[in-house]
Amino acid sequence: MEFLNSLLPIILYFVLIILIVVLIVFLIRLFKTLKKIDTTIDKVNDEVDKLDKAVSIVDTVADTISSVGDKVVSVASGLITSIFKKRKKKNKEEGEMEDE
Repeated sequence: MEFLNSLLPIILYFVLIILIVVLIVFLIRLFKTLKKIDTTIDKVNDEVDKLDKAVSIVDTVADTISSVGDKVVSVASGLITSIFKKRKKKNKEEGEMEDE
């Protein structure tokens, strides 16, 4: 019994030392992995920033083309409207002349 009382703490201390060493190794690997993940995230953020700039340029060009297209449609619509108004006025004037 005395033998077990002296051996059991030694075994527990040995197991505890092994557990602490394993945890330290695990934490070191975890920190290395987190550093790699952080580096990868930084690279992804840089690429996303570059892509945002490209998308911004495309968006600006699309807005410019859209505004030019709107102006062209507005001018064409105005011209067509003025042509039809002139025809209506001409038809009304001809109709008034026939009445006289």
